[in-house]
Amino acid sequence: MQSRYLSIVILLCIAMSFPIRAMPAIHNGLDALSHHHYQKAEQVFSQLAEQGDAHAMYWLGNTYQLEGGMKRLDAGEIFLKAANMGDPWAMYRLYTKNPYSLCTVWPCSSKWDSKAVEIWERQSKQGNGKATFALALRKARTFWYNVTKWLPGMGQEKLNKMALKSFHQGYQGAAVYLFNHNKSANLKYLIQAAKNNFIPAYGKLAIYYNDKKTLL
Repeated sequence: MQSRYLSIVILLCIAMSFPIRAMPAIHNGLDALSHHHYQKAEQVFSQLAEQGDAHAMYWLGNTYQLEGGMKRLDAGEIFLKAANMGDPWAMYRLYTKNPYSLCTVWPCSSKWDSKAVEIWERQSKQGNGKATFALALRKARTFWYNVTKWLPGMGQEKLNKMALKSFHQGYQGAAVYLFNHNKSANLKYLIQAAKNNFIPAYGKLAIYYNDKKTLL
């Protein structure tokens, strides 16, 4: 269960790694959710979802899951609504092999994987860094990636290239991913993300420089 909550924390970092101007309305709900103000977040997402915002509907599902109780079970139906409205992140939450979903009680289906990928690939070609990074994370869960992970020019190198592409497309969270895989080579991206006011980058940099200071 803890891993499912952790996955939503990661998703929040992904969602909030874009400039506020890119999604001013939904950001109010994301901010409330990050501070555990679930009722406020639910209100914001519900209002936007009623206006036809599929991604707000997806975040309403995440809010339900975090609130627990019966709402955690009802989150699956919310994700299904968002998926049918066209949100690829909701689709992937309902994919049967998603380790962070409650597919024993949610209406999951294997069909959602290919549908989500189709949308992410289109969005990535249009310059959506968040979609590019979603494709990278999905690839990291495949059998082929694990087989070729450390082969030159394959596995992890391919994922790093995708992460770098997503960073240049505007997704600041990719800097943290790149830094985790090669601190010295990718420190510059983390610094740039911090300059762009990506909060998780501040924490990473503080730990990095503190560790260096300790070793001196």
